[in-house]
Amino acid sequence: MATFTLSVLGMTTAFTYRWVDGLQDWGVNYSPSYVCALKGSKVKISCTLKYPQSYKFETVTWTKTAVTVGESPDVCSDPEKRGRVQCHSEDKDTHSITLTNVTEADKHVYYCRITNNQNKMWTVIPGAWLDVTGVYGLLDWGVNYSPSYVCALKGSTVKISCTLTYPDYDKLIKAFWTKTVGESPDVCSDPEKRGRVQCHSEDKDTHSITLTNVTEADKHVYYCRIIDDHNKMWTVIPGAWLDVTDLQVETQQRVKEGDSVTLTCKSSCSLTEQTTFIWYRNTQRVTEGIVKENQLHLQSVSRSDKGNYQCEIRGNNDHLISPAVYLDVEYPPKSVSVSISPSGEIVSGDSVTLNCSSDSNPPAEISWNKGETFLGSGDTYNISNIKSEASGNYYCSARNEHGSQSSAAVTVNVMCESVFDFDQFWMIICTVVCIAACHFTIFVFTDPPKSVSVSISPSEIVSGDSVTLNCSSDSNPTAEISWFKGKTLVRSGRIFSISNISSDHSGEYKCRFRNKHGEKDSDTVMLNVMYPPKSVSVSISPSGEIVSGDSVTLNCSSDSNPPALNFSWFKEDETSAVGSGQRFSISSFNSSFSGRFYCEAQNKYGSQRSASVSLTVKALQVQAPQQVLEKETVNLTCRTACDLTDSFIWYKNGQALNFYRDILQLQSVPSDSGSYSCAVRGQEHLPSPAVSLSVMYSPRNTSVSISPSGEIVSGDSVTLNCSSDSNPPALNFSWFKEDETSSVGSGQSFSISSFNSSFSGRFYCEAQNKYGSQRSASVSLTVKGRAAHTCITLSEVKQINLFGCFIYNVFFSSSVVGRLGILYISIGVICGAVVIIMLLLIW
Repeated sequence: MATFTLSVLGMTTAFTYRWVDGLQDWGVNYSPSYVCALKGSKVKISCTLKYPQSYKFETVTWTKTAVTVGESPDVCSDPEKRGRVQCHSEDKDTHSITLTNVTEADKHVYYCRITNNQNKMWTVIPGAWLDVTGVYGLLDWGVNYSPSYVCALKGSTVKISCTLTYPDYDKLIKAFWTKTVGESPDVCSDPEKRGRVQCHSEDKDTHSITLTNVTEADKHVYYCRIIDDHNKMWTVIPGAWLDVTDLQVETQQRVKEGDSVTLTCKSSCSLTEQTTFIWYRNTQRVTEGIVKENQLHLQSVSRSDKGNYQCEIRGNNDHLISPAVYLDVEYPPKSVSVSISPSGEIVSGDSVTLNCSSDSNPPAEISWNKGETFLGSGDTYNISNIKSEASGNYYCSARNEHGSQSSAAVTVNVMCESVFDFDQFWMIICTVVCIAACHFTIFVFTDPPKSVSVSISPSEIVSGDSVTLNCSSDSNPTAEISWFKGKTLVRSGRIFSISNISSDHSGEYKCRFRNKHGEKDSDTVMLNVMYPPKSVSVSISPSGEIVSGDSVTLNCSSDSNPPALNFSWFKEDETSAVGSGQRFSISSFNSSFSGRFYCEAQNKYGSQRSASVSLTVKALQVQAPQQVLEKETVNLTCRTACDLTDSFIWYKNGQALNFYRDILQLQSVPSDSGSYSCAVRGQEHLPSPAVSLSVMYSPRNTSVSISPSGEIVSGDSVTLNCSSDSNPPALNFSWFKEDETSSVGSGQSFSISSFNSSFSGRFYCEAQNKYGSQRSASVSLTVKGRAAHTCITLSEVKQINLFGCFIYNVFFSSSVVGRLGILYISIGVICGAVVIIMLLLIW
């Protein structure tokens, strides 16, 4: 809505012009739109209506009150004006009012008031202004602007004319155009518009202005300004209002492969029947021939359909292309495969990396399995110092919100370092017997790791820095050191260095010392990476389309450390900020606020601006909460800025519902979740934007699965997985063992790395979200026996302690012997001499 001040001979008033998006087929022309009459004279004003052919009007009256709903007095039936006022319908679309012997009491804005066949009424604005004066010389003055309102597309050509009526004894010397009432510059001579503005006097009473390649800067009220033969100047009101708008492509920005998508080329201006539409994807034309429809329908979209879409209109020698809108087509993982590095033969002790690749949108989360055993997550799975037990079939699974796919299994075959010949066979037998002496010596003279700690350098860490984590401990013999982020193994070695660190590296780290006598973890240390704002984005509340008069709030969010405290708001094409703070609110939205807004977030390490979002006023809107609790009654309202009909149609997920009122009431069961939109019956091709309704409910169908399935052998790794159906998904999972009073674990998975009989029992899980919880049925875990296996190399045999520890570092892939006690020590003493002689022969 826009308000403009009118001024003639020192007198001022105001009129309002309203244009509602979606009503391009409605219009009015008042003739004259302004008239200055002498007291006692006779005045005739007419209004010519434009409206859709589907509408039928019963009565048209005249009123002096600008109300859009409710009752207002009919001037034609006013008893005080009886005999002085006559109202006529000259044809079905043109209606006039004639006032005789006018007085100053008749000074007012006069409006047509229409009633349809459903007894609904509207006041048609902006109306016609009647001014009455007692000053001689203003009789027969009047003006008609044609058109009095025009909505033009950016880049098009617009022509506006004003036709003046005045007494024969008055003489006009000059007429020109201005954008301001009172003293103001001549638009026709504006150097900034040179070449785009042409002014003509078509005859002595009619003057026109033509603007080519119009921009939003041309939006204004344009007035005729006249100079008479006494060098006096007047601005002739009410003027003509020029509105300039852009094209806009509206569609869902994220769709799933296989969905059907409709892109709509929209403008708040009325387009002529000669208008044709052309569609482009990534600047390449996708439509052929003459297209009269403003929509592009894509059936069963695929990945090749994603890209930047634009629409272009052509007609009346005008060409205009919209800004690009990106259509993102999402799809589940495909082409999932595993590669092994290094390729070729893998020998015990090597470091091996498995890489998982997949094609998906959005990127998939990767999980790793060996057979039926879950190993971990991430794009790569690393095995350092590999053992023969790591041999087996590995595969990865890729999952995103649209589905999942597993790779084909790859086989990892770990070879021993060397093979013993027959001459060494008897030495190996004796060596195994002597192991007891070695372990006894280690038991007496060595210790498991202790006093494990981590230090970080530097102390303050900023994104892009190089960071070193150092692990220290007292242990004998030397320990194997592993690094963990949370529960994930990330590196091995005493020093863990990260170059060009990023926020993804933030988290809790610890190191683990392990030798054959035990292992010990350090306390966790927090790696806190500071970084400037990123992923800055703007959200609009309420979401969906905006109706005139709504309260609108823009929220600026960003990811930064420390959190951003300074936020600034900007509107494109304006040089200075329009607001500050994390929120920017507009209490009563109208078309003057329409435009593209963005925010800028800043902390001590830098700043970043968001992508721009568009705010436009729309005609239809579904008003509904985004979330509702199961069994709760919820109302969905089809809102419109106009009161044109009480017959609506509702859609759920694009399918029409058998309901035709403006309020749709639901009792909120999970099946009610979905995407809802509405439309006016008879105008189903112009639906409202869809809004999503999500029905929230507590966990149900909670169950436990065991991985690997089947028989469990002592020493196996076992993982229990808890699954449930809930909205929102359950985030809190607790694990319990029957006959124990407290929980034994938390998280969606519960793992036992080396299962033995002490873990046997019945386990169950409990899933919980904010609306409630549910426990699963119990599952039984029992253990079976297992045979041992080891791989012993010649280099390991040669490391002999001549003072009683005949083998210092025998390499076992699993703990086979342990401390066997005094019996082995006795046998070792007997065999010691034989072992020494055989080794001397080999050396």
